[in-house]
Amino acid sequence: LPWPPVAAAPSGGQVPARFLSGDLTPIIQVSDPVTIPTQCGSEPPQCDQDGNGACLGLAGQVPAVTIGDCNEFCGIVESAVANALGFVVYRQRSADPADPSQYTDFVQNSPLIDRIHCVSDYFGLDTSVSGEGALLDPFLFMGDFNGTDPAWNGDHIFYVDRQPFAMGDWYRYQLVYFDADGEIISQKNTAWIEAAL
Repeated sequence: LPWPPVAAAPSGGQVPARFLSGDLTPIIQVSDPVTIPTQCGSEPPQCDQDGNGACLGLAGQVPAVTIGDCNEFCGIVESAVANALGFVVYRQRSADPADPSQYTDFVQNSPLIDRIHCVSDYFGLDTSVSGEGALLDPFLFMGDFNGTDPAWNGDHIFYVDRQPFAMGDWYRYQLVYFDADGEIISQKNTAWIEAAL
């Protein structure tokens, strides 16, 4: 007997993505703007609006660390993505996005991203005294895009594509969201982005 038909997951709309040519890395925006109080002294990496500058540090390495000098830093970061996690990223490739015959299948690009790794005692000190926290996650980073595109202005949290890719090809992503029981509840897509300098 054939499997019963399964309805497609409802679409949650489109999410912004871009290729950081300075870092040779695609990223996807996963949070609304994050407001860090001035007393935290946090300085997320400054990222060029056009993506030409190095934002993450060394290409292919763990994303740059954002340190907040206040006890509430990790709580702020976790709250910023509280309703944005619980997804698996899938990636599709094409040499020509205008030609559907060249589209590959979507391939899993990430594990389940259901938490963010923020360390409240980054320097190994008593946080009641030092107050340092650090966003130190292999897949998520905080960046500051201040420029002409309102969708990218200010501090946001981004997913970093850690998988190999071919320069000159085009990629798009699908974020599939799961509930606590592992059932698919929705999906979001990005536009095609080119891996180009």
